[in-house]
Amino acid sequence: VSYFYANRDYSGDPKDYIGYDVGGIFTSIKTKVTNSGGQFLTVDPGDILSGPNSNKAPLPNGWDPNISIKVVSAYDSAGTSDYNAQSIIFTIRFGTSSFMFGGDAKRSNSAPDGPNTYGEGYALGVYPQELKIDIMKAHHHGDYNSYSDNYYYNTPQFLDKVLPKWCVIQDGGNADLPHNATLERYHSYGAKMYRNDLDGH
Repeated sequence: VSYFYANRDYSGDPKDYIGYDVGGIFTSIKTKVTNSGGQFLTVDPGDILSGPNSNKAPLPNGWDPNISIKVVSAYDSAGTSDYNAQSIIFTIRFGTSSFMFGGDAKRSNSAPDGPNTYGEGYALGVYPQELKIDIMKAHHHGDYNSYSDNYYYNTPQFLDKVLPKWCVIQDGGNADLPHNATLERYHSYGAKMYRNDLDGH
């Protein structure tokens, strides 16, 4: 494995997480990069990690000129306990196929969409025309809203732009997830759903 991306604020040696050596971890937390001696690599919204327009060191030429990987949301919330806000959303495009991964990305119920927020709200406000994809990994194990009700996951505003044809849901071993409201929401878009608790790992 050359690199993997940290959905939240992790520390230590990359191999501690997956059991073997990796080249580095992409993260939105800039202090990780400063203090890690090179094992963490920061990403910002708009970074292109692969493809002909790749602009991110140490990958100046990207992994593959035929595969485009673009970061559409990344928020540096270091120093706070809001780990889910750190989630990176990125798209992968290869030929006529496209994918989206967003970890535990969410959308604020109070902040307007745009560059001054994070997660789904940032992507909606800054890259609304670049979100349509074929296959999406559902955010936060298919959750619907936070316990405080100030944040929402897999929002209709976001899915209106993504329009996924397929949805992959990792339930995270939580009996309450995925949320029924989220399943109904994806179903309303005609997305075919695959779940690790029902369809294998």
